[in-house]
Amino acid sequence: MTSSVIPFSDEYEGLAAFLGIPEDVVRARDTAYGAARPRWICVDSGSIIGVGTLSARPDDRSFLSVQADDPVTFRLLVRAATHVSGRRFHIDCQPDDRDRIGWLTDLGYTPALATEAFSVRFDDVDELVRRAWTPAGVALAEADQVDSTALFELDIALRNDVPGTVGWRGNRMWFDAELSDSPPFDPSGYIVAVDTSSGALTGLVRFWRNADGPRLGLIGVVPEHRGSGLAAALLKHAAAAACTWGHDAFVAETQSINSAVHPRLSKIGSSLGTSTTWLGPPLPDTVSVSSTPLELA
Repeated sequence: MTSSVIPFSDEYEGLAAFLGIPEDVVRARDTAYGAARPRWICVDSGSIIGVGTLSARPDDRSFLSVQADDPVTFRLLVRAATHVSGRRFHIDCQPDDRDRIGWLTDLGYTPALATEAFSVRFDDVDELVRRAWTPAGVALAEADQVDSTALFELDIALRNDVPGTVGWRGNRMWFDAELSDSPPFDPSGYIVAVDTSSGALTGLVRFWRNADGPRLGLIGVVPEHRGSGLAAALLKHAAAAACTWGHDAFVAETQSINSAVHPRLSKIGSSLGTSTTWLGPPLPDTVSVSSTPLELA
């Protein structure tokens, strides 16, 4: 019996069966992403037993999502993705997944970034920002009321201040898609600060209205407005809307090395656990690229 890894073409029926979700959902997810993502499938006796999908982020980091239940299939998929694309990957892993940690270690991967998720009650946020006020010379507006290009540029600037997304260049197609997908986009929970003199956008906070509950996506202000209380005013305004979406709490994620946000979330939130992003070993100066299926007898 031989397992082989081949590039994914249009095997959606088999992929859907392997993932355990409807085929139209798998196709819709790929369509929403925009450009076709490189994907490899591991096949044994005509059935898919593993899949690896590559996503390139706008900060030039590549993430490989691998779904495999055994180390042989996992190794084949990672090898195939590296062999064909010639890229160095990040792979996310939960800290309690001892098997996958061992597989990654065997392949030369090392921990690169830890991200902790918190559940935060709206009542606790209200207590924290109740006395917050909007600084003079600043107006707050919902995201659909401001120029989308200026908002896109603000998003890029703020992401570059966040550990884990430094170097972010933005993807306009992805950004516009987020603002047209309702829900999770709800302008009442996506608040932008506007300088009333210049019209420049100076900060934002966004809650995504996800089906399983609100998620805090980003909060930040430009350097010249930090320390003015603007961030607290943004959070107060957006949280007041998000708390009406039928949930008592929201989820927020931050990197452990984020000294501005992590201590605050640790104080008011309950930890939901930490995931770790692992980075592959440095690649040789020359990586041969081949479309030949990799096989294991």
